[in-house]
Amino acid sequence: MHSPFVYHFYTQVLHARITSETAKIETLRKSLQKSTLTLELEDFGAGKGGNGGGKITRSLREIARLSARRPREGNLLYRICRQYQPKTCLELGTNIGISALYQLSGLKNSRFITLEGSAELAEIARKNITDFGFHAEIYTGEFSALLAKINLAELKPDYVFLDGNHRYEATMFYAQTILPHIPEGGILILDDIYWSEEMQKAWKEIILLPEVTVSIDLFFMGICFVRRPQAKQSFIMVNG
Repeated sequence: MHSPFVYHFYTQVLHARITSETAKIETLRKSLQKSTLTLELEDFGAGKGGNGGGKITRSLREIARLSARRPREGNLLYRICRQYQPKTCLELGTNIGISALYQLSGLKNSRFITLEGSAELAEIARKNITDFGFHAEIYTGEFSALLAKINLAELKPDYVFLDGNHRYEATMFYAQTILPHIPEGGILILDDIYWSEEMQKAWKEIILLPEVTVSIDLFFMGICFVRRPQAKQSFIMVNG
């Protein structure tokens, strides 16, 4: 592997030693999987199975079991945040806050902003985050509208995690809107890059955008680094 930067990511982040610092998050997940609460949600994204959103009824236990961040992916987000310590983090897709907890667990003195389409899920996430002793700014609504209200030029997020609307047009809009405001050395992470043909298409086009110089395809997740002086490089890695 010729790039020292990418080699460092491979050895110190992707294949870093697993710690017990996030074990408490999985205890919370197991507790939520036993919940009897049923929620009426507004889904602005691609919907279950990619068939569109709208009003849906979901049980909290189902969300905790199927939709919340899985441990392997959550621990990778934790290690990325722990290693690079971004100053300003922006997440699109709060859900019930599991992914936010993984990321916040790796951060020290960072501002964390997260957007969620469903007010009901945002309230659950807010409680979970507060119960862990963390602080996050949670905004609810359609992501495009929320991004228009956020002053990205002033915010300058150096870490962005896209895990919301999995449609091609929406994903491209988010990336093209946010990337110009990510400062040098920043990170853009896309979840589920092989979830659908639309997401595969979006990933292939996003890594060609001028702001992205280093991209890493982990199959379940794609990571883009904004390192403008560096020549474009794309890697495929295995996270065993």
